[in-house]
Amino acid sequence: HSSTPSLSSTQCMRSNGCISEELYSTMNASNDALKTCSSSVLVGAYYYPWYYNDFHHCEKSSHLRAQLSPKQEPVLGRYNDRDRTTIRQHLQWCLQYNIHLWVTSWWGPGKREDVTTSAIFEYLESCHLAHFQLALFYETKGRIKERPKKSGNYDTSSVKQDLHYIADTYFGRPNYLRIDGKPVLFVYLTRTLAKKGILQDVVALMREGAQQAGFNDVYIVGDHAFGKAPKDQCVPALDVLQAVTNYDVFGSMKRPFYAGNESVNAFRQQQEEWKDVANNQGCGFIPSVTPGFNNLVNKNLIEISYGPMSRRLTEKDKEGSLFGALLQNAMSLVDPNVNILMITSFNEYHEDSQIEPVKLAIDDEHDGSVCKTTREPQRFTRGLEYEAYGTTYLELVKQYTT
Repeated sequence: HSSTPSLSSTQCMRSNGCISEELYSTMNASNDALKTCSSSVLVGAYYYPWYYNDFHHCEKSSHLRAQLSPKQEPVLGRYNDRDRTTIRQHLQWCLQYNIHLWVTSWWGPGKREDVTTSAIFEYLESCHLAHFQLALFYETKGRIKERPKKSGNYDTSSVKQDLHYIADTYFGRPNYLRIDGKPVLFVYLTRTLAKKGILQDVVALMREGAQQAGFNDVYIVGDHAFGKAPKDQCVPALDVLQAVTNYDVFGSMKRPFYAGNESVNAFRQQQEEWKDVANNQGCGFIPSVTPGFNNLVNKNLIEISYGPMSRRLTEKDKEGSLFGALLQNAMSLVDPNVNILMITSFNEYHEDSQIEPVKLAIDDEHDGSVCKTTREPQRFTRGLEYEAYGTTYLELVKQYTT
């Protein structure tokens, strides 16, 4: 999607301390490999820039890995994602393992995600890192609310001004993702907006806002390809969206405990049908994958009617086997008109869908011989085994996508 950085760009990146000497010596020694990556499938990951200086309100909300016994934590610890060293390490991992796109969660102007995303863009620009791209993920749950609750009336008053702000702040930046010359915006739960009968209005408001900021067209990717695809009928949403994808892989797979080959193959069939339906209406398709799912730490357990989804295909399979199977299928579903594959997610710890490297958090009372897998506490794991997996998932991305 973009060319290998020039020597002058590389020198600038090294002099600014942007990317490690070791990584750039590797990159400079393998320009052919870099060119291959940039001309094949663009692999992206949903990126959550909400951790800041309290690891996303860790006092109030936790994540599964912090509750395991023994604990598992990000390799970088409970990081501040505005810290240049954190941004640099995340980029190093992604560049090394063939992820060249982050779709960053966005909850409104001036919110912590907005401020951090701006910092990431500034970092990329200071490093002249032209071959890494970002796009925004418009979080409709936070920006379009039912007022009053259960009234059936949805407040879309912020949509136009949001898009004016997004377009003015981000669309013109050199690292912003474009398809056919148009800035790309991912929109969460367009399928829900369609059910409420407001999707067309929301998309029209988005385009108006962008036009007011000087951008005549936006390439909108809807989170729409969920569950079974509609058959033998026109889908109105596909007439206003440029492409569709599916963020909630876990839900689409019907929330299995162990997915097994049966659920993986059924999901592939669903997604292939969505691709056909979309393409038949002139709409693009972006396949998606996830390593697993567990949000039991963040919900009232009484209200949950489903458990977690193991990161293993079956109890006897190895760590990452589900992710590998999903990646292999997704690569066969890539739409050449869009040429993107999405991963849910790079660092969404609250749902344990992250692929960011995780380590065993060994404290002073341990002697270093603690097993790196655990099933405790059972109230959160439901008996599934969780492994401090290191770079396993990044390695799988590179294995299946290059």
